[in-house]
Amino acid sequence: MQYRHHASYEERYRCFVYEKTKKGGGTGQYNNSDSNIIVRVAQSGDATCNGLSPSEGSRTMTLRKGTTKSPLENKFP
Repeated sequence: MQYRHHASYEERYRCFVYEKTKKGGGTGQYNNSDSNIIVRVAQSGDATCNGLSPSEGSRTMTLRKGTTKSPLENKFP
């Protein structure tokens, strides 16, 4: 991360962890086209990874594969 008023280089770094699962649980080999895959990602609030897990962190995200549309329907605002 880069912003104007950081006091030290440690304030520029964050730790990330992730977990890849299927809806309803399960781990193992995944096919990239599998729409049942869920990826949980967590970001630390500082440069340490203390107490960080895929479901607990300063910021958490749950990523899922979206639906596929024709190229003409995929427009950005």
